[in-house]
Amino acid sequence: MRELRPYNVKDVRALVGILSKLAKSNLQNILSAEPVGGDAVADKAEERTGQLMFAVLSECWTYCEGEIFEWFASLNNMTVEQFDSEPPGIVLDTIEAIVDRQESRDFFSQAYLLFLRIGSSKTST
Repeated sequence: MRELRPYNVKDVRALVGILSKLAKSNLQNILSAEPVGGDAVADKAEERTGQLMFAVLSECWTYCEGEIFEWFASLNNMTVEQFDSEPPGIVLDTIEAIVDRQESRDFFSQAYLLFLRIGSSKTST
């Protein structure tokens, strides 16, 4: 598995920027495809974390390709130019490393729970 640098707050800023561009995408429909509630929320978030991560990365290709490659380059401690000159497998290796990293799973699971909480508070007001 590819070794990426540790995450930091700059990564959260990058992801928020990427996710904000995804507001125009199909991501919201993907996230709310199976509404959950009550005690099942945490279990459902863990179950859907891999799906969520894949959905986000897929939608990134369509809506923010430049930003995702900047982030991938940064995670590999490279400039975009260096990253672009690597063999194509580095893209899949980077995605695999992100998906396999527990820290990623925790972040996306927490983000999904927050998404559900925000969505339910909008419907209950």
